[in-house]
Amino acid sequence: MENEAKPWVFRGTQKFTTKQYSNDSKQMITIREAQEELMGNLNQDDERSFVHLGHGDPSAYPCFRTTPLAEDAIVSALRSAQFNYYPPAAGILPARR
Repeated sequence: MENEAKPWVFRGTQKFTTKQYSNDSKQMITIREAQEELMGNLNQDDERSFVHLGHGDPSAYPCFRTTPLAEDAIVSALRSAQFNYYPPAAGILPARR
């Protein structure tokens, strides 16, 4: 029998929807604040892997790889010399497709 992964379980809470300030005005919580709150509440004994929210640099995670099809398309476009010019403001038609 294979090792089954435990599912993540998230419950909604008012804490992540609005934030109370000293002057009693409510503002939406920022993404950074939500990320810091989530990261601060992770169980350090939990061995499940996770991807940091909003990390921005996929190179830190080997599972986020550019498909070889996209790499080949870029190389092919460079070698063809068909796109060695400044594009029009609307972009190059084949690239927009």
